[in-house]
Amino acid sequence: QMEHAIRLNRFEEDYYFRAARAYLMAGNAPATVQVVEAGKKTFARSAQLELILGVAYYALERYAEAVDTFLNAIRMDPTVEQPYIFIARTMDHTPSRLPQILAAFKAAADNDPDNYRSNYLYGKALLMSGDDDDKALALLRKSVSLKADYWESHLELAKALEQEGGLERAVPELRRAIELNPKSPEAHFRLGRVYDRTGKPEEAKKEYAIQTQLIDEEESAPRHSGRLKEVESVPVKP
Repeated sequence: QMEHAIRLNRFEEDYYFRAARAYLMAGNAPATVQVVEAGKKTFARSAQLELILGVAYYALERYAEAVDTFLNAIRMDPTVEQPYIFIARTMDHTPSRLPQILAAFKAAADNDPDNYRSNYLYGKALLMSGDDDDKALALLRKSVSLKADYWESHLELAKALEQEGGLERAVPELRRAIELNPKSPEAHFRLGRVYDRTGKPEEAKKEYAIQTQLIDEEESAPRHSGRLKEVESVPVKP
């Protein structure tokens, strides 16, 4: 229906977005790319189309293109949250883009210093870069203080503590992350590793077993099913 609407009126941006989003929800990311590229010929400065294109690249595991596209979306409209969130999930795959990511996340934190997510994002990027571990730790602690039930802040704070040698202090943060999101393989792995390093092999073994089970569940699921909730988070214009 949306493709038919586009043929009737190719100057309606929302038709391209809804068609692209429908393809993503159906697990057809290549078709999403085609629809968005067609739409961008008319709406080259659409942050919404740029965002959905980035999600399609993300689903296709074309991570460098995804990050570049999300950064474009941020330049078009820095107030939209989703590009920042997807970059945070993708940046481990794109270390060459870290300078641009750091600049975007720093600007977001400077513009909204009391936002838990902007502190988390900038802290995560700084921790990954190794440029200023103390500042990364402070930002992540601030994020946790602003929103105690955001599991990813606890996970990144635990990484920062582990990195500086505070293994025992990392344990409660990892436990809290797991309490908030028991399906995170990384949180279980990191808790297992901390237990290993602090002389608790039985506890470590349990966490590694949970991690393995969660990874097996992810790999046995349909390839695109894990992306659906992320696609649903992309807003539709009213």
